[in-house]
Amino acid sequence: MFSFTHKKPLIPINKKMSDYCKKSTNESIRKITEKCNEERKTIKIDLDCIKLATNDDSQNPPNDNNLIISVVYILYSTTIIYYFYKYFR
Repeated sequence: MFSFTHKKPLIPINKKMSDYCKKSTNESIRKITEKCNEERKTIKIDLDCIKLATNDDSQNPPNDNNLIISVVYILYSTTIIYYFYKYFR
């Protein structure tokens, strides 16, 4: 905390050990980044499964979720209106 009060370092500095640790760390980081870069290059994205929806697609059934979403929105909005009505009353 008060490092300015210490004249000598608490741990003696070993230059050889420090250089070895730095070199080892840099080498490990380099290997990891090379590995990630190689994995990125080898990953192929399969775009064949993507299908664009057009107006002439009669194979897809109509989406019934619109009714459910509408009911949820109506219930949500009426609940909020009710709470405001009770609060300001």
